[in-house]
Amino acid sequence: MQRLFKIIGSALLLCLATQSMAGVSTHEDRLNRQMENFAAEWTRLSPILASRVGLHTRDHLLDERTDGSHNQFKKLLVEHMEALAQISRPALSKTGNVNADFFDWLLRNEYEAATFDWHRVSFDTVFGWHDQYALLMSSARLIKKQDFENYIGRLHAFSKYADQHIDIMRSGLDMGFSQPCVTLTGYADGIENFITDDISQSSFFKPFQNLPASFSKPERIELQNRARLAIANNVYPAYQRYANFFRTNYLTKCRRSTAASDLPDGDRFYRHRVRYFTTLPVTPEAVHSLGLKEVARIRKEMYTIIRDVGFSGSFAEFLAKLRISPEFYTSDQKQYVSKVEHIAKQVDAKLPAYFSRLPRLPWGIMPIPAPIAPKSPSGRYLRGAPDGSRAAFFLINLHDIEHRPLYELPALTVHEGMPGHHLQIALHQELQGLPRLRNYYGFHAFSEGWALYAESLANEMGVYTTPYEQFGRLIYEMWRACRLVVDTGLHSKGWTRDQAIRYLEERTALSTANITSEVDRYITYPGQALSYKTGELKIKELRQRAEQALGEQFSLREFHTQLLSSGALPLQTIERIIDQWINNQRDRNNIGEATL
Repeated sequence: MQRLFKIIGSALLLCLATQSMAGVSTHEDRLNRQMENFAAEWTRLSPILASRVGLHTRDHLLDERTDGSHNQFKKLLVEHMEALAQISRPALSKTGNVNADFFDWLLRNEYEAATFDWHRVSFDTVFGWHDQYALLMSSARLIKKQDFENYIGRLHAFSKYADQHIDIMRSGLDMGFSQPCVTLTGYADGIENFITDDISQSSFFKPFQNLPASFSKPERIELQNRARLAIANNVYPAYQRYANFFRTNYLTKCRRSTAASDLPDGDRFYRHRVRYFTTLPVTPEAVHSLGLKEVARIRKEMYTIIRDVGFSGSFAEFLAKLRISPEFYTSDQKQYVSKVEHIAKQVDAKLPAYFSRLPRLPWGIMPIPAPIAPKSPSGRYLRGAPDGSRAAFFLINLHDIEHRPLYELPALTVHEGMPGHHLQIALHQELQGLPRLRNYYGFHAFSEGWALYAESLANEMGVYTTPYEQFGRLIYEMWRACRLVVDTGLHSKGWTRDQAIRYLEERTALSTANITSEVDRYITYPGQALSYKTGELKIKELRQRAEQALGEQFSLREFHTQLLSSGALPLQTIERIIDQWINNQRDRNNIGEATL
């Protein structure tokens, strides 16, 4: 009888296990299908997104920018939120729960963002839809003849695309959604910079200057002529219409205040932006307080370097010296780029000691396009093609380089290149087995937090070779800490633009021009600047937690691999993944709680 009970019990356990596995399979499959369907529908709504993620069947089209298309996207988000609510979390595997966390965050936050009508603003001082179009075209896949046909199709499509943006911006002006007037000096000139007297010198015509040798001469001539006509008849007139609209309409109706809280439903809007860009349930008040603490801590480290170099003046005098001493600057673009290249090669040799996995995709260095350089930051990262057909690039700003200090280049290079953005983003693109939606979507707090963490990791790697390069690293860290204070100050504490500029001038060695550009960025792109320091501090917190828990068993190389092996995710999800890894490592090595 006892044996019979054992047999029955074993059969019952097997049955329950089979049912449980079936439940996991059923809900896991439903979740994966739903995420795949959402990705397909989203890329159908956005041909631009489709191109960026390596889907090239609609490379001849641009997105619709209308109230109707915006409402379509909101409807899509609601439908998938309702479907996701029907999936049982306990029935999902660990990977499935990570996917569900990711998907739930995306749907809820994108929907809330879409309720504020911020899309009617359509630009900021860093990214405008018109220069995003130029970057899209400059990164187009151009191999076969059909690729060039698609490119010409997008030249023709730009006229309608521009008019839709202008219409949506005009409606924003009527509803109280606009950028502040004080940030817009010279903006219309930047629009017209894309128009050249000689179309052959246009950035839009550049792909047709050296067509593949496999094309016949008549084919090359035909493509070149069609491209010239498309630029002349569609692209340039649309840029001119936008510049005219900006001068005659936008600048006469832009708002006089700078705070996002002054927009319709502005306080709720900014509080969501804080949560959106930090991916944490934090308030503007908490972020502001954190920023003040970080500023004070970094200031102490700066004073140590000032004493070490034997400077006897005040902090302000030391910053003034850094801004005006010719030894720290060059007007030679080749020398400037050469230094960046040298830093990048030096870093490459150090990477294997800190990372057990490195990306296969190469990266290069090229200038930010001249028309958008005056309003651009010192550097940008342009991700490579997901299929490996195009390398990634560190876009470096060569505009006004006589005011861009050389001692900041190590920090800038590791942030935008390796082991910063390129390492994290290229590894993310190479991850196998993820729902493709997770390869489409990024999180500022993780990606920018990682790049800022890379700046401090470079200190451990021995990248900064002089006290001034060390100070440059601290300037960059101080700059990101000040963002926590300034962004929240501007949008939730009544700070003026001049007050924000003074705050940065007194705490960083950034040039006045750079500081002004930065403050205008914070004003016109509310909340995004909070992501850097928030993400970096969370990554450092998780590393410290792992070091304390694992003691001598801690491997920095494996910690980095674990941190990056799931791609970009909300910080709370990353924290759960690292905590689980710590527990697994501790169990594997029989490390007791006493090590905590």
